[in-house]
Amino acid sequence: MRKIKYLILCLFFVFCSCNRQSDFDKALEYQDYGEYEEAIKYYVFSINKGEKVALAEKKLGDIFFSRQNYREAFNHYKKSLEVDAEVALDKVMQFISHSELKVKNYAYLTLNDLKNKESKLRMFDYLSTVLKSKNQYKILGVLELLPKLKNYIPVSEALLDLLNTDNSMIKREVLPLLPNIAGMVVKRGYLDKIIALLNQDNEVLKNLAIDCLGDMFSWAQKAYPDLVVVAVDPMYRKRVLRATEKIGVPTKEQVNEIFNYLKDKPEDLKIAIIEQIGNKRTEAKPFVPNFIAFLNDNSDDVKLAVRRSLSRIGKANKSCVPELIAMLQDDNEEIVARVIYELGDLGKDAGEAVDALKKIAENENTKKELKDLAKTALQKIQE
Repeated sequence: MRKIKYLILCLFFVFCSCNRQSDFDKALEYQDYGEYEEAIKYYVFSINKGEKVALAEKKLGDIFFSRQNYREAFNHYKKSLEVDAEVALDKVMQFISHSELKVKNYAYLTLNDLKNKESKLRMFDYLSTVLKSKNQYKILGVLELLPKLKNYIPVSEALLDLLNTDNSMIKREVLPLLPNIAGMVVKRGYLDKIIALLNQDNEVLKNLAIDCLGDMFSWAQKAYPDLVVVAVDPMYRKRVLRATEKIGVPTKEQVNEIFNYLKDKPEDLKIAIIEQIGNKRTEAKPFVPNFIAFLNDNSDDVKLAVRRSLSRIGKANKSCVPELIAMLQDDNEEIVARVIYELGDLGKDAGEAVDALKKIAENENTKKELKDLAKTALQKIQE
């Protein structure tokens, strides 16, 4: 039977040769009859002649795919895409959700390596359309592909919109991708949606949100106080501390909020946050009054952490002077002593503290140690 088919084909091509049938058409006929080796030969002839190259490459890909030679199949699909975006893109896109991992990975590699600008644009349009669809299976396939692409900013809008879904599985796949478009997350107002995930009960989602915020570095600065609140739970503390370390230095307003929040919180959390911020050294100079205030804490270990941090930070900023002057009224002698020392260390920059320091130095009820400190500070300021 096979010989008869082949004979018919030969007679057909002899008959059609008078009509100058193209190599591509011959290849199609062979492929339709299952004569794949002949089909491959004529597709190659067609490509070498520059005839219907994109379609011929796509057809070759189909033949090799049917033989489960996936490497060769996707090599031809890619060649087709580099010539013409219209021919094989939809075919390759189907494979990003394929059940077989090997096929899926070849599709990923093909799309990642595309050079043809038109094919890339069409690819991103396709990905955006899928992300906006309701098909969870296809959406997850696209989310798995995106990390392998060198640039997925073109689909960032559709990606961010997935934070509005109630589907926790999709959110779990989206969160690790967002640090790569951190600037857009903030500009488009989606940072609050990530922060909101810190307040729900899904442990996996909460951990991913913490990691996502940390990996956004300074873009996620707004989340610093919210992360400290989460750290009250020992289950999340190490993860939160890694995230806040990456985020960097909080603002003065945030430090005010954080240190006030920590007053009645566990000792080990206080120490961890105090030391982490203190380790920012010169960047933490505006926070010196906040550290000094913690010398009122009941824990000797917390006070020790404060003293260590102050030694790392060095002298306060000039901007701290009004706060430091106000703290001279504190009942805690160690705090007053430390404030006097800080003001003296600021020298001329603490000029507005002169009157307050004179009152301490001249007050008969003030302890001698504090009087002496105040006199020394005044000398440094008035030099």
